Amino acid sequence: MLRSLVGSEMCIRDSINAEYGEPCACSNGVNRPMPASSDAHDKTPLWRDVLSTATASNSSLDSKTLIVLGDPNVGKHTLINSLRGQGDDVARSEGEMALQYTYMSFKLDEEDEGDQSARLNVWKLADPDHASLLKFALKPQDLAGTMVLIMVDFSRPWSMHSSVQTWLQIIQQALLAAFDECPDTSVVQDLETNLVKFMQSYSEPAEDGSGSPKSSKIMTADDDEVLLPLGEDVLSTNLGVPIVLVCNKADAINKFESECEYQDSDFDFIQSALRQVALKYGAALLYTAPRGEEPHSGTTILREYMAHRLYGSRFKVRAEVLEKEAVFVPSGWDSKEKISVLYDSSKDGVYEDIIAPPEQDVKKTRETAEVVAIADDEFLARHQESLAQAATSERRLPKAFTMEAPKETKLETTPSLNPVRNASVVEPSPGASSLTPNSSAMLQNFFESLMKSESNEGLRKGVEEIIGDEKKLQEGK
Repeated sequence: MLRSLVGSEMCIRDSINAEYGEPCACSNGVNRPMPASSDAHDKTPLWRDVLSTATASNSSLDSKTLIVLGDPNVGKHTLINSLRGQGDDVARSEGEMALQYTYMSFKLDEEDEGDQSARLNVWKLADPDHASLLKFALKPQDLAGTMVLIMVDFSRPWSMHSSVQTWLQIIQQALLAAFDECPDTSVVQDLETNLVKFMQSYSEPAEDGSGSPKSSKIMTADDDEVLLPLGEDVLSTNLGVPIVLVCNKADAINKFESECEYQDSDFDFIQSALRQVALKYGAALLYTAPRGEEPHSGTTILREYMAHRLYGSRFKVRAEVLEKEAVFVPSGWDSKEKISVLYDSSKDGVYEDIIAPPEQDVKKTRETAEVVAIADDEFLARHQESLAQAATSERRLPKAFTMEAPKETKLETTPSLNPVRNASVVEPSPGASSLTPNSSAMLQNFFESLMKSESNEGLRKGVEEIIGDEKKLQEGK
């Protein structure tokens, strides 16, 4: 029994020494490789076999590349720092350089202390005029482990659509240039084929949070699984690398609702337009928002999705399109039929015409000062003098008129449609201070005929008061 164990150990050591060319000590002091059939065996550390196995199993943790594109002040630096793991040093901002580089330690499971971390190279580009510098970040031999993030600013929703289109054209030209430098044309075909199979094999995770088998596996060109063809307008432009459209500062939605009168139909139109672009390039869509010292909202989803696409880990997050501030559309989930649910006939037209910038960046908040009503006594006191003057002028107004009735007709029986036309204004004599009895009788007859019309009910009451006051004046004299 002991002899068999010793023989097995000797065979293992022979194979290790043969593979690594382990030297053996000879009597003449010269080191030379030990042949596999030699009977002399030296003690060889067994950790080499363990290390070889671990290296083979962790090949997916090789260095990956993340390309972050976006206009200045869109929040690229803050988002990258939010993606860093616990204990990873936060990179300092070095200003708006043409092409910036940083790196981070990327762990698949932050809660697992024993989980190994991989190096993630991060490149940032903020100016489309420096797009030619992307050739230093896009290396043909590393494209299989490269992901592209295109960030837009939701605080300026009228420019998001054009910004996404601009950066997609830039990355497309840069990738085509990298493909041309690749000597092996099969690499490009494999990248495109793998992306098509990934979208075809996507399966929504279960509601209990457990990722489905298909969604946790990155399909390769060697897989022989029978898959359905892609839908209409899905991945019509295949760039061979995973792309994520990140709409940062999504918390500005509340401000646009309250200050700029944006409605839910406006945000649905924005989401529909961005999803159509993402569908064309096979990209994912994610809304994020800064939260002060805390990590971005949506950062956790983005980190898990990066681990899924770059390292093949299981993905457990379902798509979300109902929450307007937390939209997430993974690559392979969307379709033209799902996007059509957001269609609104009142929002049919060019994006820039429907989502136009306001006259100012942000409309001023309407003044909502509280109006306090004054007390009744104070209100009457303020207007007492003007009310008294108005009442006096109304009482004295008939004294300035004398009515001359037609001789052929009587006002009582044949009222005129417009009695005022039959009246002539007579200037009062300088010494006249009151009406004569005859003029008073004529005035009374005139107003009595005028008040017989049903349409002058309000006037009738006013005239009766005036006549009553006039009678009192006459009686007083």
